[in-house]
Amino acid sequence: MTATGLRSALLVALCLLSPLAAWAAGTRISAAVDKTSVRVGETLRYTLTVETDPRGGDEPATVTPPDLSAWQVVSQQQRQTFVNGRSDQRIILGLQALQPGRVEIGPFTLRADGKTLKSQTFAILVVGGGAPKAAMPQLTPPPGSEPPARPTTLPAGAYDELAFLAWDVDRDTVWLGQPLTATLWVYVNASTSIQQSDIGNIELEGFWRESRPAQRGGETVSIRDTRFVRSPVAQYVLVPLRAGALSLPSVRGDFVMGERSVFGSGRRQKASRQGPALPITVQALPEAGKPADFRGPAVGQVRLEAMVSETQVDADHGVELTATTTVNGHLDHVPVPRLETPDFEVYPPTNTEQRAQQNGRLVGQRVTRWQLRPRKLGALTIPVLRLPHFDPDSGTWQTAVTVPMTVTVTGQLAAPPVPATAPASRSVTASTAPTASDALSAPPSLRPVRPTSTLSPARPPLSTHPLFALVVALPPLAMGADALRRAWGRRRASGAGERAIRQATSQAQRALTEVARSPQPGEALSALSRALVAFLEARLTLSLRGQTHSRTRALLVERSVPSPLADAVVAELENCEFARFAPEADRRTVLAEAVQRVRALVEQIDGAVS
Repeated sequence: MTATGLRSALLVALCLLSPLAAWAAGTRISAAVDKTSVRVGETLRYTLTVETDPRGGDEPATVTPPDLSAWQVVSQQQRQTFVNGRSDQRIILGLQALQPGRVEIGPFTLRADGKTLKSQTFAILVVGGGAPKAAMPQLTPPPGSEPPARPTTLPAGAYDELAFLAWDVDRDTVWLGQPLTATLWVYVNASTSIQQSDIGNIELEGFWRESRPAQRGGETVSIRDTRFVRSPVAQYVLVPLRAGALSLPSVRGDFVMGERSVFGSGRRQKASRQGPALPITVQALPEAGKPADFRGPAVGQVRLEAMVSETQVDADHGVELTATTTVNGHLDHVPVPRLETPDFEVYPPTNTEQRAQQNGRLVGQRVTRWQLRPRKLGALTIPVLRLPHFDPDSGTWQTAVTVPMTVTVTGQLAAPPVPATAPASRSVTASTAPTASDALSAPPSLRPVRPTSTLSPARPPLSTHPLFALVVALPPLAMGADALRRAWGRRRASGAGERAIRQATSQAQRALTEVARSPQPGEALSALSRALVAFLEARLTLSLRGQTHSRTRALLVERSVPSPLADAVVAELENCEFARFAPEADRRTVLAEAVQRVRALVEQIDGAVS
């Protein structure tokens, strides 16, 4: 994302959801970075936190980003929560250094009611390193594929004259593996405002999902001659994982609403709304016209390019073949092209992958490199690479291909190792006719043999030795003892593992009790996350430390944890990360609620995998 695009996106995305988000004495803006020195091409995590009190004020708060032209914005996340009437909004940026030197990240500026606050300024030392990652190619989405600015119709049963929740998608009929964008909106009558909100868990079963950075904040729309202010609650890029009838789930929202008047917020009232589910039709990929060498659900616009490091080499040197696969779709579904050639010895390839979102679309790029060693001299041909895929926009099967390339090999190939030979035998020459020298001479006179012998008593057999039985018995006794030792070790290890599994739940509950008693809620939230991970590792006998949240979910499902519980685990791990940045006064309440949820989650998982 360019700095200009980021600026326009953040100017809107950081407008707080409620029209009453205005200045108050407790308004704060702060920033943090996870490192103060990076190498060129390394990603830095920048976290911006904006806290406001929407109970008063007349001007929506806005945040203006600084000049980030010295950085490549490779990722952006946004999250907003309401706690005790206060709004806590967080933006997390992944910034990749482009050039070495001392680079400054200027302050974000918060303005509301004629007043201004600024976040911290950071000086980052960028040192030279490996070549920075290539910028993600700017693929142009096909005509008509851009997400609509606003929905033309509402799902049945969604409308309410005060407030309601509704899903909006760019398409409700897709091919298997074809990405779609989905946004859950909250619509609020323009005469009222939301003071607090609590949105229930969103379970997107049947979809691979990636959160989409919020591209815009609240906007005014007219529905049935009534003005509403709608704001995004959640935004996703979704990829269906199975064909058939899927749906975006019904979502519940609990709100505290207040009347809007010239004197500020009026009477408050609580309201609960249940947003209806939205059906999504997923079409199976057609069998007609499917290429014979189609190896996986590669769906999207695919471009394949290849090049060699040299076109003329010595026989004792190799060449590097580089293939770049660019897909306007889900990269994980696109296989690596196959390379088979009798002219070269092909070594296993290496892959470098990048993923991004452009205009709400998934874009991925994979760079594959093979090392090739020639097997003969002359003009050798590297064959074309083929990548069959399905183009969802045209509904047809396509094959991306490269052009054949020729490499001229000169010099002398290394000789193969010479096999060892048997020792040369003495040659025998046969004459064609006997000669005088060939005649046998008479043997010399031999003296008679007069053998002599000395008789002595025979030695007793070895088996009669006193130590013979002990020597014979020692090896089997040693082998038997070693087998018993190994069996006992396996039994002890198995018993320890079984005890660890049996005790995982009780140990987790004791750890949660200690977490709840902690006098420092901020540190306790980190301990809560560690306790949950420790329980899962002990109960399910797997390793989760260092895993991403998506990989953690996949490992839990592999261990027979139901998908809703796996999603709940990921949600709690994310909550622990974000809750550590909650206002100090609210952390105790947030911690107590989180401990209760994790206790219930531990019991549910223990029962589900028994």
